[in-house]
Amino acid sequence: MIQYYGTKAPIYLGAFFMAVFSIMMNKKQQFALITIQNLLFSLILVLKIGLRWVSNKLQSYKYKR
Repeated sequence: MIQYYGTKAPIYLGAFFMAVFSIMMNKKQQFALITIQNLLFSLILVLKIGLRWVSNKLQSYKYKR
């Protein structure tokens, strides 16, 4: 599970930074709206993946003790 998301996370982060960059570069409002939606979506995905990773780490730590 972690490995699968580990390979995907950089892609989402790349999309995140690309969205930020395109918002900064473009002043067109409609385009900015679309990129903000993509930004929020990728941010939510990253948060979900991060939370799952942290919970997995905590569970493995509990079992070790």
